[in-house]
Amino acid sequence: MKLRNASLAKLLLSALVPVALVACGDDSNGGTTPEPQTEFATLADAGVCDQTRFGEMVFVIDENSRYICDGRNWTSESGGESSEGGSSVEGSSDGGFSVDGSSSSSSSSSSSSSSSSSSSSSSSSSSSSSSSSSSSSSSSSSSSSSSEEEILCGDVVYDTTAKLCDVRDSSLYDLVRIGNQTWMAENLNYDDSVATPSLLGRSWCYNDEPDSCAKYGRLYTWAAAMDSANTGCGAGVNCDAIGNAQGICPAGWHLPDSAEWAELLSAAASDGRALKSATGWRPGVTGTNSTGFSGLPGGEWRDNYQEHFFLAGERSYLWSSSIVVDGDDYFWAYTMDLYYGDGSAYVSESPRSYGKSVRCVKN
Repeated sequence: MKLRNASLAKLLLSALVPVALVACGDDSNGGTTPEPQTEFATLADAGVCDQTRFGEMVFVIDENSRYICDGRNWTSESGGESSEGGSSVEGSSDGGFSVDGSSSSSSSSSSSSSSSSSSSSSSSSSSSSSSSSSSSSSSSSSSSSSSEEEILCGDVVYDTTAKLCDVRDSSLYDLVRIGNQTWMAENLNYDDSVATPSLLGRSWCYNDEPDSCAKYGRLYTWAAAMDSANTGCGAGVNCDAIGNAQGICPAGWHLPDSAEWAELLSAAASDGRALKSATGWRPGVTGTNSTGFSGLPGGEWRDNYQEHFFLAGERSYLWSSSIVVDGDDYFWAYTMDLYYGDGSAYVSESPRSYGKSVRCVKN
């Protein structure tokens, strides 16, 4: 009985040795596959692979490839099968072969890893797409927010740091900062005598031409400039509304007093050229407008002359809220004057019944 078992063991061992050699290879030479036993011109010449040829290797000349019989199909070293239904034979990590799908598991694992990588890539792509969508949404939201923050003067978008909007008539005026003061850089051109009754019959465009108002602003009597209907200040009436008096200026602004004009002249070193606009004046001492004040020669309106309008292009007269106190003289107020013929700028006196230009200063 022991002899029969020993003989059977030898028989099984002799059958398994070729398979073991195929599966494991020879570690001493880095897993090089044993030389094939037979060479054929084509794989068809090698004949049918069946159980009787299990483990047999052949070399196909026209493909320069080795094939092994797995009992059903000829399978190349690279893992390809010669016909359907054969088990794939893959190269192992040490150069040998793994039979009956052991490398199939490795392939499956690799495939799973690839699938996982693909899934991760897809997830990353989705995340990127989501991020892009979020960025687009954020951009859209920012654009919408920016649009909502636009400030209008009437129908016009404007910059509140560079322009003043007079909400009473939706007029826009340039602004300028000089020293510690913020000034309108244009003469006032407000004329609604319904909303402001003080203006009725007390303000004009030079020569009664609307284009002159667009260029120089309006000319106002002192009573109109001080909004006499609300303050009681007039040509022959002194009042308490002096100094920081709004008059007909927009809300948050006021008619400057003589001290505020003096402060402006100090900031400009009393240089009339620095306060005069560079254009619009009769030829003489040209303005540099280095302060940005843009003084304009709007001239004046006089009540005691037949022609009424004088000196446009030559002189600029700008009302103050300060009255001249000289005994019982209630008929004069201070103005700031510029002249085309020289480079001076100064505070002088004028009858309150005359029409002069108005500049407002910020509260």
